[in-house]
Amino acid sequence: MMVDRINTRTHICYGIDLSNKHLIIVRLTKRKKITHEIVYAGETVCSDPSEAQPFHVNVEKDSNSILAGCIRVHNSSMHWITTPYASLKKARSVIPSLLDIQLPFPLEDCVYQTPYMHLAKHDVRSLAVATRQDAIKTRCSQYQNVGLNPHVLDHEGLALWDQSLEEIPIHGDTLRIIAYIGYDHSVLVFGKTFFQAAHSSQFGLTVYISSQKDTEPESVSIQDFTARIERLLQSHMTQETPCPVMWIWTGPGACEKELCSTIEKQIAPSTLTEMKFVEKPESFLARGLATRVFKKDLAPCNFRSGPLSHPQTLQWVMTRKMKRTMTSALCGLMLIALNMGWHFLIKQKNGQFQTVLTERASRLTGLSRIYKGQETYIVEQVFKEQVEMKTPFIKGVSFSLRPLFHKIGKIAYTDHIFIEDLFLGSERISLIGTVRQGHQTEKLAQYIREQGYTVTEEQQDSEPEKWVRFSIKGTQQNES
Repeated sequence: MMVDRINTRTHICYGIDLSNKHLIIVRLTKRKKITHEIVYAGETVCSDPSEAQPFHVNVEKDSNSILAGCIRVHNSSMHWITTPYASLKKARSVIPSLLDIQLPFPLEDCVYQTPYMHLAKHDVRSLAVATRQDAIKTRCSQYQNVGLNPHVLDHEGLALWDQSLEEIPIHGDTLRIIAYIGYDHSVLVFGKTFFQAAHSSQFGLTVYISSQKDTEPESVSIQDFTARIERLLQSHMTQETPCPVMWIWTGPGACEKELCSTIEKQIAPSTLTEMKFVEKPESFLARGLATRVFKKDLAPCNFRSGPLSHPQTLQWVMTRKMKRTMTSALCGLMLIALNMGWHFLIKQKNGQFQTVLTERASRLTGLSRIYKGQETYIVEQVFKEQVEMKTPFIKGVSFSLRPLFHKIGKIAYTDHIFIEDLFLGSERISLIGTVRQGHQTEKLAQYIREQGYTVTEEQQDSEPEKWVRFSIKGTQQNES
């Protein structure tokens, strides 16, 4: 099941750590940087929401802020599931079936999330976290009894793990154990480079204080708690060579140095063990819950989804959908307006082009009226008729006949030939004229013959010292 991160414009989130009789509220403000402030830390002195003014009045003033609570580890079930698909989409489709086999309760009666999905080369390894719907309703009632109604119900173990990475970055192949000692329960979170598992115990700070005062019999002694820690250590340290272990102490119990020292002494000693205490350990879980709401690189996990969603969350979702719908509608209207404007512009440009085309066609053809769409055809027809009429003249003054005309005139001048009639064409040549007795026209005939014409020469006899009439006719040899 995929979870959409709650998306509002708010920059404020309240993380809430609620136990049976104690409450810690941290306000996270996200501006240029994230800041935390403890709003309330104390006992839940009333069970009626109308009387819970001392610690929730400031929260209610921020009407657009987000409230983040958590489902406890002992009320949930966590399973690592490996699917034989190298695709996140296919893996999500089969996770419900594989998870249903491992759950101690029907899948239909619970809400499940898959906050972590690691894509490998041939498979996908996913962390599935599930809790019963009745447990979610009960947890919401506990918050409402103190005047709070969280929008987000995250997982306690995931919040502890991610907040430890925020405050103490991971390094090397170190087994990291986050020990949260609360008022009425404890949580141990194990992991190396990534989250592995979370375990819960009924041992808490209240039990420890009662045992010190001998006011109540111990339900879970500190010896039972340390014995369970050793069993969990053995299950998580399966390598032959022990890896370094880093203990991170958090929760209200971490403020009791004597309690932490007692637990450390009773755990099997190891030279590879490192103990760390976070700043303000009592608000560590509340900080983690608030941080996970805003951090985009942290996988969201909200059990208040579907029918169990917070009414304001549903309102935010509907508002977001309405905004998307309105944005899509506005974009559609803008596209329609742009399309209409474009068509109007094209129509205007086409009209201007048609006017210019008609004017130029009239100027070229000399016609006063030309029908729309016939401009090109009429201009082509008029030009075709003009070309046919001017073809003889074009051929007559063709640049290719000029050298022939020039040479004939030069030969005639040199040989004293008088040309009376001359016709030059690309296919036929005709010369008629006179020449003095004793002068020959052979040179002129020979030149015409060299130009590729078949020459026929005629000459009339005459008396000496008289002019002789002649004619030279030539036709192209390739004439068909």
